[in-house]
Amino acid sequence: MCFSLSASGSLDLKESGPDAMVRVTLNKFSVFDKPSRKLVVSGSTELSMVDRKISLTGRIRADQGRIDLPKTGAPSLSDDVVVKGRESAEPSAFASLPLTVALDLDLGERFRLVGQGLDVELTGVVKVSANPGMPPGARGQVRVVKGRYKAYGQDLDIEQGIISFVGPLDNPVLNVVAKRHLSPVGAGVEVSGSVSAPRIRLVADESMSEKDKLSWLVLGHAASGDRDDAALAASAGMMLAGSINDHVGLFDELGMASRKERTLANGTVSPAEQVVTVGRQLTRELYLGYEYGVTSADQVVKLAYQLSKGWSVVLRAGTNTSVESRYTLRFD
Repeated sequence: MCFSLSASGSLDLKESGPDAMVRVTLNKFSVFDKPSRKLVVSGSTELSMVDRKISLTGRIRADQGRIDLPKTGAPSLSDDVVVKGRESAEPSAFASLPLTVALDLDLGERFRLVGQGLDVELTGVVKVSANPGMPPGARGQVRVVKGRYKAYGQDLDIEQGIISFVGPLDNPVLNVVAKRHLSPVGAGVEVSGSVSAPRIRLVADESMSEKDKLSWLVLGHAASGDRDDAALAASAGMMLAGSINDHVGLFDELGMASRKERTLANGTVSPAEQVVTVGRQLTRELYLGYEYGVTSADQVVKLAYQLSKGWSVVLRAGTNTSVESRYTLRFD
């Protein structure tokens, strides 16, 4: 990649101290280039020093960018905690500079953010400002062009994503809606609040209980209607599946569910019963699972392929073998 950097300026040597001004023009300049952090920018800035006060102004656009967020680690102590016997860190010289910042940051059209459940492409302009002795702030909105958000063990499609900066640079306000891929009921999550105190709630395109929203999100179907311990176990299993997969990611389905009465290929009828289910979403359309009947001890390997939003094919092989083609047509 070809890049260029040019600078021009002026210097006035006065008795009270020098005044200086430098204009810098960037063209596809690589700020950093690492596997986890890459940023190529173009634009112009002006750095000036007048009466021993420094100011930085200008506008920079990202030609290409990728930031990998660090994994969440162990909790750390806040800055106001003092540990006896440990030398306190010296404040950086930069923090004490009389620096004023007024900079427009344009993320362009190829800026990607990955990590902590997010994999998104962002666009938008943020105005970054800072005054001497004060933390930097920002104003503006960043929009998610496309991307995914991982929650409850599912890779959800982000249908709406707006990040608003209205103050501190590191604590923007979130407005994100992400839904399960090809979900017939639009099951998903809504994330609001700030980065430091986010609020997450389950959503769906139609009115239903929180248990059904969670079931559609985690399992891809409605929760059992049985009012007994098995239904409670199914709900607990779904919560456990979400908790385990958020940390480990072993299964997309782990719990109990109700299996309806079915007519098998040999003409016999398989009665309705509770089944233990374990499964994994191999791709966004292909699902592989294992079912064990609690009362019948039937063992079945289940393979399901989602052809479209309403049409799927299900193959079961094991104690009893069956093939199903399902088409769901909803009237909302």
